[in-house]
Amino acid sequence: MAVSFGLFGTLVDADLPTDPAEAVARELEKRDVDVPDDWQRAYAEDHVGAPDGAAV
Repeated sequence: MAVSFGLFGTLVDADLPTDPAEAVARELEKRDVDVPDDWQRAYAEDHVGAPDGAAV
Protein backbone atom coordinates (compact mmCIF):
# COMPACT_ATOMS: atom_id res chain seq x y z
CA MET A 1 0.00 0.00 0.00
CA ALA A 2 1.28 3.48 -0.82
CA VAL A 3 0.72 6.52 1.37
CA SER A 4 1.10 10.10 0.23
CA PHE A 5 1.18 13.23 2.36
CA GLY A 6 0.61 16.78 1.15
CA LEU A 7 3.07 18.65 3.34
CA PHE A 8 2.47 22.18 2.05
CA GLY A 9 5.95 23.32 3.05
CA THR A 10 5.40 22.75 6.78
CA LEU A 11 7.91 19.93 7.24
CA VAL A 12 9.44 19.44 3.83
CA ASP A 13 10.48 21.90 1.16
CA ALA A 14 10.54 20.11 -2.18
CA ASP A 15 10.59 21.33 -5.75
CA LEU A 16 7.43 20.31 -7.58
CA PRO A 17 7.82 18.86 -11.07
CA THR A 18 6.32 20.87 -13.91
CA ASP A 19 4.59 17.70 -15.17
CA PRO A 20 3.80 15.41 -12.21
CA ALA A 21 2.30 12.66 -14.40
CA GLU A 22 5.50 12.47 -16.44
CA ALA A 23 7.63 12.42 -13.29
CA VAL A 24 5.60 9.52 -11.87
CA ALA A 25 5.73 7.65 -15.20
CA ARG A 26 9.52 8.06 -15.32
CA GLU A 27 9.89 6.65 -11.80
CA LEU A 28 7.57 3.73 -12.58
CA GLU A 29 9.57 2.89 -15.70
CA LYS A 30 12.80 2.95 -13.65
CA ARG A 31 11.22 0.17 -11.58
CA ASP A 32 10.21 -1.86 -14.64
CA VAL A 33 6.51 -1.01 -14.25
CA ASP A 34 4.65 -0.76 -17.54
CA VAL A 35 3.08 2.67 -18.01
CA PRO A 36 -0.05 2.60 -20.18
CA ASP A 37 -0.25 4.66 -23.37
CA ASP A 38 -3.10 6.72 -21.89
CA TRP A 39 -1.11 7.50 -18.73
CA GLN A 40 -1.70 11.28 -18.84
CA ARG A 41 -5.48 10.72 -18.91
CA ALA A 42 -5.37 8.02 -16.24
CA TYR A 43 -3.19 10.16 -13.97
CA ALA A 44 -5.62 13.10 -14.19
CA GLU A 45 -8.68 10.92 -13.54
CA ASP A 46 -10.39 11.10 -10.13
CA HIS A 47 -9.80 7.91 -8.16
CA VAL A 48 -11.76 8.73 -5.02
CA GLY A 49 -15.48 8.03 -4.99
CA ALA A 50 -16.31 10.50 -2.22
CA PRO A 51 -19.95 11.47 -1.72
CA ASP A 52 -21.06 15.02 -2.55
CA GLY A 53 -20.00 17.47 0.14
CA ALA A 54 -17.33 15.17 1.59
CA ALA A 55 -13.92 16.57 2.44
CA VAL A 56 -11.15 14.64 0.73
